Amino acid sequence: MSTPRSLLYYLLFVAVALSVFFPFIRDRYVDNVFWSDAEGYYLYLPAIAIHGGFDKVPVRTPYQFEHYPGTDKHFTKYTYGVSILQAPFFFVAHAYAKWSGGPATGYERPYIHLIRVAGIFYLLLGLWFSGLVLNRMGFSGAITVITLAAVLLGTNLLHYAAHEPSMSHIYSFALFAWLLYALPGFYRTPGVGR
Repeated sequence: MSTPRSLLYYLLFVAVALSVFFPFIRDRYVDNVFWSDAEGYYLYLPAIAIHGGFDKVPVRTPYQFEHYPGTDKHFTKYTYGVSILQAPFFFVAHAYAKWSGGPATGYERPYIHLIRVAGIFYLLLGLWFSGLVLNRMGFSGAITVITLAAVLLGTNLLHYAAHEPSMSHIYSFALFAWLLYALPGFYRTPGVGR
């Protein structure tokens, strides 16, 4: 990438990071990180890493999670893909929670804040790969930035990054953007290892 184009990318990423990070700094949207579907995606991490299974994990929205008949184990209908992507951030939060001596059930502020950081990270990763795809297709830096801004501001992407970072939308966006970026390489050299 040329220097002006790189500068535009960096400015866009800084602007996005600050706009997404602003509610996090104000601590206004703390209680909406783990609820409903988002809790279902996240539940795997505290259940397995902290509570030793699904029978002891506290849930914040119990009406969402049935119990297996005859047991106290929670049943989650959600898959664990999002929790895999959140895992590095979860384990950093867990290490901090244990180190600081506070409670470490998986739902305290360190976990909330690091999952917010995960949302920002995957938003930026998705925008980065989308920009690389547009750049590879021959679009100018200005068109790429305008397109990324339109995707960011013209869809619910910014809302999910800022207000509901545990929902699957941000993670899906990043993975699909990566897939669009990686797909030409898969077609150039197909094989089992690809």
